[in-house]
Amino acid sequence: MLPRSRYQIVEWNTDSQFIIARTAAGDTAQSANTATIWLRIDWMEFQNMEPYTWGFCFTAWEAPSAEAARATPSADRTAPRTGCGGYPFSRMRRTDQQQPPDPAQVTALGSLLPVERKPQF
Repeated sequence: MLPRSRYQIVEWNTDSQFIIARTAAGDTAQSANTATIWLRIDWMEFQNMEPYTWGFCFTAWEAPSAEAARATPSADRTAPRTGCGGYPFSRMRRTDQQQPPDPAQVTALGSLLPVERKPQF
């Protein structure tokens, strides 16, 4: 996972709150490693943590296949400060008042929402 990496979402599971993604064609992470990198990214909505409304966790970041990424145990949403493999979920907040895109139209993780990342609680 390099800064500014781009991922193609191949599965969006709203019931279990995770996505399965792979490195996008031409991405720098894929250039360094000729194999496709598969990821599982879990998310959760926050309560009483304004201005932060949701967070995400890279639960699997170098899985060899979509199936392996999907089989990775989910992040612990009951403990957002430590539930991401002992680390906090990355907190996200809106930076403007634009409406979020329709999830069915999203093709890259970076286009989920216009947000600012705050890595620690």
